[in-house]
Amino acid sequence: MLNMICNKFSYYLLCVIVLCFAIYFIFPSPVIAKPQAPQEKEITIEEFLQQLSSVPFILSRRDPFSKVLPPFEASRSDSLLAMSASVLERYPLGDYQLVAILIGDIYSRALVKIPESGKIMIVREKDKLGNRGGVIKKITKTALLIEENKKNDAGFVDRTEVQLNLQGK
Repeated sequence: MLNMICNKFSYYLLCVIVLCFAIYFIFPSPVIAKPQAPQEKEITIEEFLQQLSSVPFILSRRDPFSKVLPPFEASRSDSLLAMSASVLERYPLGDYQLVAILIGDIYSRALVKIPESGKIMIVREKDKLGNRGGVIKKITKTALLIEENKKNDAGFVDRTEVQLNLQGK
């Protein structure tokens, strides 16, 4: 009789184990959604370099290796204002040269040559350009369209659209 009880018990135990395996493999396990990391805000090259540096306002400091202008060429207030502005906002719009345009999937970029230094910077739409508060509105295949502030004869500030064309070689 003990042998018969053991056989029934082992039979029921085997049925329970097979049933558990069937349930485990037939029904998929619930998928837990992983929280997505927040998308990082796009930053400019200057902001990125500032984050790398431990010195506050490192990019607005004077370059010790640059040539110092004599006092009769520029007034002190003008030079301080020019040094505090970014490189793309220091000069009149006509002094910049558009070197190349890069058309991309998400947004286009352009390569602009800085006057005096000859360095080339990457700009995109909504970046500031020029010393009159110009903002790049659109980048086409051949030009940059920039909206700029200009004072009219009556003293009012008008928003005008200026086109900076690609330099042909």
